Amino acid sequence: MIDWSQPHASGSEHHVWFHQGKVWKLAYAPKTVEMGEDDRLRLAPDTSLACYLSRLSWTNRLFPEGALDFVGTTRNGTPVVTQTPVIGSPVDLRQIQGRMRHLGFVGAGPHVKAWAKPSDGLIVADCHEKNFVFTNNQILPIDVVVRYDPVLVSKLNLRSLPDDGNDDAL
Repeated sequence: MIDWSQPHASGSEHHVWFHQGKVWKLAYAPKTVEMGEDDRLRLAPDTSLACYLSRLSWTNRLFPEGALDFVGTTRNGTPVVTQTPVIGSPVDLRQIQGRMRHLGFVGAGPHVKAWAKPSDGLIVADCHEKNFVFTNNQILPIDVVVRYDPVLVSKLNLRSLPDDGNDDAL
């Protein structure tokens, strides 16, 4: 039985528990998600269940290796998901940049923590070192926020980062 009163960890959108070989995530009203060190670049939360399920679907499409399974909601409507643990070694921002460029994304903001793909209207936010691991010869996200928002994407100051040749570990 999971003691829901004591999460093992918390991120920008979930409280996290480890139980019976799975990661259990209980969504909570998310804070604004950082997209960079510029305070104007924040992904405002939409706390509706429909928006959460949309983000979940886009996350699973982009990163099926770390797919989240929707279990249901609590009595008060809070989404609950599970995920197979993704174990790997730490990565650095250059490796994350290489992975995101490989997927066709462009950096958003002066200090890239978010990536956008204008052709698809997608934003992947919360892209920092703690939310990615290197495993099975690839860089995998374990806790990013993916959102379809073509209007916001069109307003971002997108910039291509210099190619540092670090696309070897994708």
